[in-house]
Amino acid sequence: MKKNSAPMLYHAIGDIPDDMIHEAHSEPLKRKRRLVMLIAASLAILLLIPTALLFSHMTSPAYRYRNHPYFALISSFLKKSEQDRLLAELDRDSFFELLSDALNFGATKDEVQVSNRDDGAEITVSSPTLDNTFEITDNQVEGVLEADIIKRTKDRIYYLYGNVLTVYSIAGENSEPLGSLMISEQDGLSQFSATNLYLLGERIIIEGVEYEKTADGDYSPYTALISLSCEALEGEKKPQFDKLSVEGGLLSTRLTADSLLIMTAIRQYDEVDLESESFLPQYEENGSVIAMAPDKISVSELPSGAEYTAVYLCDLETLKVKDSHALLGTPQAQYVSGGTVYLSSVQNVLAMDEKGEPVRFEGTSGKYLNEITTSYVEGIRYTKDGFEVLGGVTLEGRIKDQYSMDEYEGILRVAVTNVERHHCLTSFGNRIDGQLTETNASLYLVSGDTFEVISSALKFAPEGESVQSVRFDDTLAYICTALIATMTDPVYRFDLSDPRRISSVDTGTIEGYSTSLITMKNGDLLGIGYGEDRTVLKLEVYRKNGAALESVALYEEDHCYFPEDYKCYYINREAWYIGIALYDTADERDGETYYGQKTVYRLFSYDGETLTVLKDVMIAEREYGLREIRGFVDGEYLYVLSDMRLLVKPLGEEVIPE
Repeated sequence: MKKNSAPMLYHAIGDIPDDMIHEAHSEPLKRKRRLVMLIAASLAILLLIPTALLFSHMTSPAYRYRNHPYFALISSFLKKSEQDRLLAELDRDSFFELLSDALNFGATKDEVQVSNRDDGAEITVSSPTLDNTFEITDNQVEGVLEADIIKRTKDRIYYLYGNVLTVYSIAGENSEPLGSLMISEQDGLSQFSATNLYLLGERIIIEGVEYEKTADGDYSPYTALISLSCEALEGEKKPQFDKLSVEGGLLSTRLTADSLLIMTAIRQYDEVDLESESFLPQYEENGSVIAMAPDKISVSELPSGAEYTAVYLCDLETLKVKDSHALLGTPQAQYVSGGTVYLSSVQNVLAMDEKGEPVRFEGTSGKYLNEITTSYVEGIRYTKDGFEVLGGVTLEGRIKDQYSMDEYEGILRVAVTNVERHHCLTSFGNRIDGQLTETNASLYLVSGDTFEVISSALKFAPEGESVQSVRFDDTLAYICTALIATMTDPVYRFDLSDPRRISSVDTGTIEGYSTSLITMKNGDLLGIGYGEDRTVLKLEVYRKNGAALESVALYEEDHCYFPEDYKCYYINREAWYIGIALYDTADERDGETYYGQKTVYRLFSYDGETLTVLKDVMIAEREYGLREIRGFVDGEYLYVLSDMRLLVKPLGEEVIPE
C-alpha cells in the first residue's frame, strides 16, 4: 500500500511518464514524503485563503445588510461603532492592523448619491411681502428673514418673553400694551416652549419646542410652529391657532417670500436598533408617521451614529410640510442663502496616511494616534415646491456658526477651526486621551457647481488659536481668531476677488478679541467682544489703511458682562446706532469706583471717527437676563423691552458724556 502511494499521487497531479515516476520513486522515502507534504500544504493554503476571506466577508455585519434599502446609512453606523470600539481598546496589540480595515469598511464616497447643479441658473429670492413691517435686528442674507423675540411694524411692537407674547403701540411716551397672550395656557399647547417669532402680513408665526413622553419615560423633543392673526392678539376672543409639528429639536428657521424652512436636530441616544425603523428620521403625513425614504437622506463618507440634521419646507398658507430632507451626522451650523440651504455635520475621524494606515508618531510619553475634526457641508436647492440636493464637500475643521459660511457669485466660503487631538499609548500600554490638542484656523472656497475646493488658506493663524467671529462683505472676509488663555485678537482681512488666489493681511496682535464683527455703512468694521479679560466689554472700529487694518475708535467698559448672541444687538447703520444690554458691576461717581449690581441698556453712537455712549436705560439694580433685553430707536425715542415691560426714553435728555 505504501509502496504504490507515490506513483498514484504523481499521476493525480498530472500526466507524468512512467520512467520518470520510477526514477522519482527510487529516491529516499523521507525526501519524497517531505515534498508530498509541502505540495499538499501549499494547495490547502491556496484553497483556504479565498475560502476564509469569503467566509469573513459573508459573516461581516455589512454583508448581512447588503440588500437593505438603507445600506449606506447602516454602513456609516457600523464604521462609527467600530472606530469607537478601537479607540476604547487602543492598547490592543493588533490595534493598528484592525484600524486600517475598520476605517476602510462600509460605504465609500462613490456610494453617496447626489445630483449636481447642471443648468447654471441663478437662484434669486425676494423679501417676503410684509406690509408695514420693519426688521429690528440684522439678517445675514437680504431677503431671507430670521426669527427673533422682537418684531415690529410702523406702529406696533411684538415681543416674546418666554411663553408670553405681548403687543405694544409705538407712540413715544404714550406707548402702551395692546394685548397679551400666555401661549402655554392655550388648548393643545401646554407642552409648548416658545423661542422666537415672525410677522407675516397680518399673521404671527411662533416657533418653539414641545416634548412628548416616550414609552420608557423619557421626553422626546419636537419642533412646533403655531400661527395666529395679529388682530386676534389684540381682541378679547380666544385666538385660533394653526399648528405644525416635525421631528427633532429646533435648530433654526428661515422665512422667504414663499417658503418657510425649518431645521431640526434628530438624535438617537440609545444603541442603534437596525431591526426596526427607529434609527430613521420620520415625519407625519395625513395622520400617519412615515420614515424618510432612502433618497431623502444624505450620507457622507464620515462615520456617524444615528444623528441627523433635518430640513423641512413648509407652505406659508397651510403650514403643511411640502418636502423634507436629512443629512446624517452630528448637527452643526446651518446657513441659508437666497436659494440654497447649507447643512453641515461634524465628526472626529482618525487620520490616515497615503497607504491607509493610521498617522502616528513618537512622543515623550509614547506613541500617539491623530484624531482630526472634520466637517461635511451639503448644499440643497430650495424652491417653493421642493428640494434638490446639489452636492457636498468634506473640509478639515469645525464650523462655529452660520456667520462662518457665505455664498457669493456661486462660491461657498467657509471659515473653520482646525482641531487635531493626539491620543497617547504609553510604553506601559495605558491610554491617555487628549494628551495634546492642536488648533488653528482655515478658510475654504468651494465651487457651488462641483462642490470641489477651489482654493484655501490653511492654518493661517498662530498655533493654538481658534475662530471667534467671521464677517463676509462681498469680496472681503474678516476673520477674528484668538488664543483665549492670553486674550489676543488678530483680525485677518482676506481679499477673495480672485477665488483662485486668496490674499490676506494680519492686523497684528490686539488686546482681547471680538465675538461679533459688523460692517458699517462707510465700510468700517466694528468688533464687539472682550478686552483684556472676560469682564471687559470692548467695542472697537477698524478701517482699511492701504493693505492693512487700523483701529480708529475704541470703547471699553470694565467689570461688566454682555450677551454674545448677535441677534441681541441693535445695529442701525444709517443712523450710526449700536445698542446692547449689559450687566455692569462698577459705577464711577466723583472719581471713585463703586461696585454693585445693575443691568442697563446702552445706546452707542458712531460718527465715523468716535464711539460715544448716547443713552443708558436702567433695567434693574441686579443681574438680569441679557438675551431678553432688546431695544431700538424710532424718531426721537429709544424703546427698550425687558421682561413684560416697555421703557420709552427721549434721546435728547440725560445725554451721557463720552
